[in-house]
Amino acid sequence: MFRLLLGRQRACRLNYARTHSGTVRRAQELLMALTSRLALEVDSRSAQQQVDDLRRGLIALNDAGLRSGPVLSGASKAVSDTGRNSASAGAQVQALERRVRSLSSAAAGLAGPLVAAVSTKAFYDAAEAYSTLTNRMKLVTDGAGELATAQKAVFDIAQSSHQPLNATAELYQRIATNQKELKLTGAGVAGVVGTISKTLAISGASASSANAALVQLGQAFASGTLRGEELNSVMEQAPALAQAIAAGMGKTVGELRTLGAAGLLTADSVVKALQAQQQAVDQLFARTAVTIGNSITALDNSFTQLVGKMDQASGVSATIS
Repeated sequence: MFRLLLGRQRACRLNYARTHSGTVRRAQELLMALTSRLALEVDSRSAQQQVDDLRRGLIALNDAGLRSGPVLSGASKAVSDTGRNSASAGAQVQALERRVRSLSSAAAGLAGPLVAAVSTKAFYDAAEAYSTLTNRMKLVTDGAGELATAQKAVFDIAQSSHQPLNATAELYQRIATNQKELKLTGAGVAGVVGTISKTLAISGASASSANAALVQLGQAFASGTLRGEELNSVMEQAPALAQAIAAGMGKTVGELRTLGAAGLLTADSVVKALQAQQQAVDQLFARTAVTIGNSITALDNSFTQLVGKMDQASGVSATIS
């Protein structure tokens, strides 16, 4: 795990000036307090609410300079299991406590190397990525209010569906560019992009595969027709998306290639098909589990947004070089 984190340069945090001992102490206090709360409330609160608490706590832990994707995945699973079987709640809380103790021990050894892994290039890349996102949104919005709404919509979609932020922004831009022709409001654009992103999560696509599928689909919307390479990418890398489009059109997945070759998978028909399947996709997505890869993507998105907003507000990230 340590090699993976260093290799991906995902351990960047803005508070790297803190002492290692302070970082570890904050991590221990935060997670032990959260575990105690879970032990007291596990029988009276829903599993989903507990998962939300864990996520908020682990996001705060990230602010202390530690990587929490794997812990989030494991802890979320433990609490979800609690919701399914309350009889074993006590044992599961104990298991969570063991995870906390393990993290606390590992933190002492990892804090130094993780802080050392912070690179100025990572900050620069994050600022550039968010600047690109902002520029995309400016092309399809009018005024600061609409821009802020679009930026929030894209970030919320990417985070809730665990998809790459910039690829989500590109797809949003492609659809929003033609929203008048597609008879979509801003909320309508966000709804379609959200449905597409959820099908990628249902498909179990990796971050790279999801990124490729989103880019290819965005190109299809830009051209007005889903066909050829773009259609192949959707069918191979996002089978749940292909299924949703086919079901929404009253066709089989096998018939999509024929429709694509005939130029019948227009942007308008694809949008209508996805809108028709929105509820079905939401129900399937609700049953998916968050993976370690999902958590890493979400943390990466959060880091990009944080650095990007800092850069736009004060230019701080541009001075780190």
